[in-house]
Amino acid sequence: MENQSEGSLDPSFSIWRRLTESVVFKAGALGLIALVLWIPLGEIQGLLDEREKRKSEAVAEIAKQWGGEQALVGPVLEVPILGE
Repeated sequence: MENQSEGSLDPSFSIWRRLTESVVFKAGALGLIALVLWIPLGEIQGLLDEREKRKSEAVAEIAKQWGGEQALVGPVLEVPILGE
């Protein structure tokens, strides 16, 4: 029997192997993965924005209810100064 290389047994295997080993294929796959992961990142950013808005609303509501005008009142002691 003759020794045959792996590529000569199945021609499509050789093409697939060359394709997956190419730099362009790897860069494309990396780009595709980055795009797929960008979707959850956008959703998380939206959630963070929503929570920041809710925090601002809560702070404003508490300030409105509890941060009204304040008055400092107490007994006043007057000491007359007599001039000579």
